[in-house]
Amino acid sequence: MADEGKHTLIYDCNQISEFWHLLGAPYSYVVSLVSRNKYVPEVENRTWMRQHVFAENRREAWNKFWRAVQHLDYNVGFFVKHDVPLESLVLYVTVNPRNEKKAMKALTLKCVDAAFVAEYKSPFGYGRASPKLLHWLRSSVDGAAYKEYVTLDIDDPSLIAGVQQWLAEQQIEVTATVTTRGGAHILIRLLDLESAQKKALFTHYPQDAIAIDTDMNCPLPGTLQGGFKVVMQLGNP
Repeated sequence: MADEGKHTLIYDCNQISEFWHLLGAPYSYVVSLVSRNKYVPEVENRTWMRQHVFAENRREAWNKFWRAVQHLDYNVGFFVKHDVPLESLVLYVTVNPRNEKKAMKALTLKCVDAAFVAEYKSPFGYGRASPKLLHWLRSSVDGAAYKEYVTLDIDDPSLIAGVQQWLAEQQIEVTATVTTRGGAHILIRLLDLESAQKKALFTHYPQDAIAIDTDMNCPLPGTLQGGFKVVMQLGNP
């Protein structure tokens, strides 16, 4: 285990803390350790580990979030040892908090539906949860989000400055710009971006160069994404 600790994705704890403080209540987020063949073609796209952080108050939430990040990072060495290159790995975090009640309602409905299908094999294993039940749980959590932030996902680095200038001209307040390996994630509060402005954005830039998503995972600032240092800048440039 000592050798595994030499491999890490964390390079700036202050950036991680600063990004976390943008995340609002309720304190329910998912942090994932993912490999991308976009970075290393020989590697499969796969979520290797994930931690669901849930807390009742802000102080408890930060402690749990930081422990979750440390736990995933501690296991990076294990995967590197088993032929998952460090350059293929990234830590993702959900920008929008998860809606626990909505997630549990969705999970309950799936279990009830299964219970009334006679030929269906029980998703509950003996002594442990089956993969089917775990999949339901994860999909229920992933599909239940409070829509607080919208993400402008820019895949062409040459467009970042122009988009930032356009947003400033439109007097759209940017919460943060996260510079990623292939471009940037610009985070804007959903209430600050009107539908007409979304359409206007695509009159200036092609849709294949910029994506707008209301629930996109973000590479965690202060960590490495495919060997690239993810950096966050607050506000409009």
